[in-house]
Amino acid sequence: LLARAAPAFEVQTLQLRQTGTLRRETHELRIGFPTAKTSKGTSSPFVLTVGNTAGYAAHVSVTASVTANALGTAIKGASRLVFDAGTGLTKSVAILGCQNVQVTRALDVNGTAVFQIVFACVLSAGQSTHAVLSVLGNRQPTASTLDDVAPSVALLNAGSASLGGSFRVGLKDAFSEPINVRSALGSSGTDWSGLGSALSAQALRGSDGMVYWLEVWQGLPSRFSTFESFEVYVRVRTGE
Repeated sequence: LLARAAPAFEVQTLQLRQTGTLRRETHELRIGFPTAKTSKGTSSPFVLTVGNTAGYAAHVSVTASVTANALGTAIKGASRLVFDAGTGLTKSVAILGCQNVQVTRALDVNGTAVFQIVFACVLSAGQSTHAVLSVLGNRQPTASTLDDVAPSVALLNAGSASLGGSFRVGLKDAFSEPINVRSALGSSGTDWSGLGSALSAQALRGSDGMVYWLEVWQGLPSRFSTFESFEVYVRVRTGE
């Protein structure tokens, strides 16, 4: 981040990625309209596999007549059983860490139901995707049923990677030491005061002998997204 040379007391904005550029992981599930030759068309189930990047998965039974709300609930409810050595009991654990799943449904010109499945959560550091979705097939196959329903699922958009690593802020040729962005933003990922302290704590020393300091104020809360983007206002002052 580079602050342009500014007159004394001029307030500037420092941003690291604008919230308008953020993408949310989006999958598309398409279910063809059941044909008349299949009497069970609207109730014939197929299996949607809901997995995560750790390799765990669960099977969810879906029908061609599923609603957007029901599909979202089923995806969030996908779970596996885990043995708890401390209690000697098994417990159900959700497959997906992201439980903010938004699903919409529309029909294309061929009558195919098109579901947009959006995972509205921040990716963890190093995480590439929240969910791995695939169509397994019919739980109880019947002649022509799977062809009639023709389910398919694909990843449309990958989510924006979360912030990581370090950045430096500078004026002219005077730059700060590297600032670790995740440490500066604190455990909440939106700690503007911690970020402000990290920015204002260092003297920026130019090759001409000038020393600059940054005074920092909170930016628009709407420009903060947990570990994804931030905005602060700064003013440059000189002095030792």
